[in-house]
Amino acid sequence: RLSDYDKIKDSLFIRVCNSKENKGLLKNVPHVEIEDMAVTCHILVAKDFRGISSTPVTNDMLKMYGIREEQLFDDALESSPKVNTPEIVNMDELMEGIYREQYEMMGYSDEEIAKLLEDMPHAEIPMIVVTNEDRVNGAATMFYPGVMDEIGEKLGSNFFVLPSSLHEIIVVPDDGNMEYKALLAMVTEINATQVDKQDKLTDQVYHYDVTDKVFEKASRYEDRKQEKDKSHEKKSVLEKLEEKKDEAKATIGAKKTSYRDAVSL
Repeated sequence: RLSDYDKIKDSLFIRVCNSKENKGLLKNVPHVEIEDMAVTCHILVAKDFRGISSTPVTNDMLKMYGIREEQLFDDALESSPKVNTPEIVNMDELMEGIYREQYEMMGYSDEEIAKLLEDMPHAEIPMIVVTNEDRVNGAATMFYPGVMDEIGEKLGSNFFVLPSSLHEIIVVPDDGNMEYKALLAMVTEINATQVDKQDKLTDQVYHYDVTDKVFEKASRYEDRKQEKDKSHEKKSVLEKLEEKKDEAKATIGAKKTSYRDAVSL
């Protein structure tokens, strides 16, 4: 089955990993690098209560299929949401669901669970978790077609992307309340203390500009934003000069008209 592209095409899905930490693997597989991450294509072999079984598409397999790398990624992006359904959920809702399951397993009644959830602390800032329904290798969900724009619509703003692990990312709005350097320190600390080495994606913080539709490192966005602000300031000054020039022309024209009228009289 794996040798027939028509049979495996609908089982393709994308995964994302740290490009530096996976140099050996990436030499042998088609991949697309996005900042310091690499997106690869995989074939779902089996999925059941025991877990998920898959295999990466290698360069040799690509030659065997007789297709171009572009087609492989186009097909993988189309089938990924069907193979691994995206899940975009508010952090508080996600945590509530996890706690509810735990309380139910512990034998609490519905009333007791409702009381316990009522007292549950909530995130100080809006946070969205992006993963898939299986919550395995869900970080790649952010690169599904339209997902970043959907997140932007939910938040109503640009946003920062915190790579929580290979399995999910956390999104926070860029509404002026958070600086990327503080987020960067938080990501670095969490990766060092709470994320298993094999599950770590990257220590970077990313940013998505919903207007320009640009995904980039947050540090690069800050530089680009400063350049845009300078350009805007320069443009504003030029616009003001043009306005002054137009006002001057109008004033001179009015004076000339008055002079001609005086002579004719």
